[in-house]
Amino acid sequence: MKSLTLFSVLFLLATLDLIGQTCYIQKLDASGIDVTPYQNDLNAAACELQSSFPSEFQNSFKVFGYGYYRILTSVNEDQNSLPSFEASKVQAQAESDYYLLIGKQSTDAGIYLKFWVDVKLPETGDFACLTESFRLLITEKVRQAIESNYDARGRFYPEYAQAEMAGMQELERIVNNIKNGQCCEFGAKEILDVLADLDFVGFPCVIYDQPAFRPNSSQGQGRSPIEITDHAQLNFEIQEVFINTNQVLFDLLTNLSVQGYIGKGFITKNENFCDNNKFDDVKDSYQADLSDYDIWYHIWDNPVAGEEDIVFIKSEKFDEIQEAVNVTSLPVNDGNFEWLDKTTLRNYV
Repeated sequence: MKSLTLFSVLFLLATLDLIGQTCYIQKLDASGIDVTPYQNDLNAAACELQSSFPSEFQNSFKVFGYGYYRILTSVNEDQNSLPSFEASKVQAQAESDYYLLIGKQSTDAGIYLKFWVDVKLPETGDFACLTESFRLLITEKVRQAIESNYDARGRFYPEYAQAEMAGMQELERIVNNIKNGQCCEFGAKEILDVLADLDFVGFPCVIYDQPAFRPNSSQGQGRSPIEITDHAQLNFEIQEVFINTNQVLFDLLTNLSVQGYIGKGFITKNENFCDNNKFDDVKDSYQADLSDYDIWYHIWDNPVAGEEDIVFIKSEKFDEIQEAVNVTSLPVNDGNFEWLDKTTLRNYV
């Protein structure tokens, strides 16, 4: 009887300890909505997410909820940046080593029209396998889980808590997979959003799954060879014109080299995100010197049959290259087509 009583007391204490945990921290919500009725459910979901982490990280992980009110002053205002969200990230980093940050944006057009998400995961132990790009993709998967659930509920603002819990459940699933050694499980949609965040611009195309012709990289004595790292080996058609990816990039870099502009070429595809970190290796090489004239293509394969693929291009000298080189094929905008900018890409697929 005593042992049963002792067990009951211990169980009660453990339960009270769980109930007393604060895993979801509600910050300022500028929408003016009373969010207190949703806090218990949100906190319970956050505690479940926290408990999915390896024990050494559990006490260092929190979920933060914010609400923003954005006054739109211009139709040209950048909708992919929000200063108050950046400030929230700084505050979350100061309060917890690891976190899931969920922000809800309201405007004069309505309540909770858009979700902003940031995820900070450990870098050691089971999480050491995560590259920088993997971490961006995880954040995007969580954001998409929230938005998809909110869409399914008619984007009615009282349903925001259910949508946030769907995001927590998605991160919990990802954490469990990471603990089981599955670090790379990303789809084309997450990759597209990450490319937009990395400031690629793109244009619809049709991919040809065949090896690209590789031109001779040496161009005469005394001239620097043209370096192209091609991890894609794909060609494509754009506006009914067949493009040999490697050749076009080689011709552009050669033209630049003649004028004294030195740069390297890089070509990647979706599979490179999970292929021995090739995407991150290219990103590191590209970012090693942002003052040169490097050009990076990413050929994005659309998983939806019958819909167009996208060829992306990134260069810190994009505008200068357009002025310096007169070409009528793909590498620069010759005025005959319009690039998909970041906002357009967000809504493209």
